[in-house]
Amino acid sequence: MKYIKLFAVALSAFIMSACSDSKDYNTASDVTVEMEKSEISIKEHVGRFVVPVKITGTPNGDIKVKVKVDPSGNNPAKPFEESNGAWIGNYIVTSDVITISADDMVGNIEIYTVDDKEINEDRSFIVTIESAEGASVGLAATTLVIIKDNDSNPYERVQGSWSMTYYDFNNAEQSMSVSLSGYDEDSKKFGVELTLDGMYPAYATDGLSSAQVYFFDDESIDMRYLEIIIPQTIGTYSQDSTYLMWLIAAQRTAQGSISMTLNDIVLTGIISEDYNTITFDEAMGFAWYFADSSFDQQLGALDAATDIVMKR
Repeated sequence: MKYIKLFAVALSAFIMSACSDSKDYNTASDVTVEMEKSEISIKEHVGRFVVPVKITGTPNGDIKVKVKVDPSGNNPAKPFEESNGAWIGNYIVTSDVITISADDMVGNIEIYTVDDKEINEDRSFIVTIESAEGASVGLAATTLVIIKDNDSNPYERVQGSWSMTYYDFNNAEQSMSVSLSGYDEDSKKFGVELTLDGMYPAYATDGLSSAQVYFFDDESIDMRYLEIIIPQTIGTYSQDSTYLMWLIAAQRTAQGSISMTLNDIVLTGIISEDYNTITFDEAMGFAWYFADSSFDQQLGALDAATDIVMKR
């Protein structure tokens, strides 16, 4: 939880600086603010989400909105706070005050969920517009937020933020922050496919680098695991769209060097019983490689990753 504590402190600093700006607020009449949605349901591993607030009317200036958050339901969600030396809770509100410009007409209350890795009933809280400067508060002033548990479903439980450690071209241990995300329950890919995001986004167009990952839950042997089929493309090279970002097969030899190949392989990662570690095949992995779609033109490898382990 240490990283979340630091994140919460950073948010506090941001909030104090963000709320100090002076604004020229709306003076036009018949302008109201309301919640855009009466109810929002999100999974507890989702991280950042927003509760939208909309303006009705024709404002001639900014509108400042203050909200409050209250627990709701039989299993109310609690704010992520320090209690007796420990950080506990289910959500973090970036700021309870936002300023909506006349040009935007919609503002967002930013909230982060905290994944507790425990099986529990869905939790809920209510976000209410408490006051507004430059507008009146309309009748639709509340949004019910339901944080749905994800830990009872193995496919959902494995999703979220991870630290991926590996050995690079120089046989030095490295790490990067990545995330596993899945699909909604109404999708055919639900329970089957995941995306692995965050690998060298600076080299990908618009920062989008996503690998396709397959999820397996083999109840007969009580094992959950991931498979990454290689080679595959994960994005487009940000400096030249002629080239794609590829994952190609890499293997560490007995001498410690890296051998790369375009052969098809399946890289398997075993998920631990507590879902806190994913351990991939020993000495195996992939290289981040730049080439066109047919490999007729190649720029070469950015780096390699073998002996991959992902940890919460």
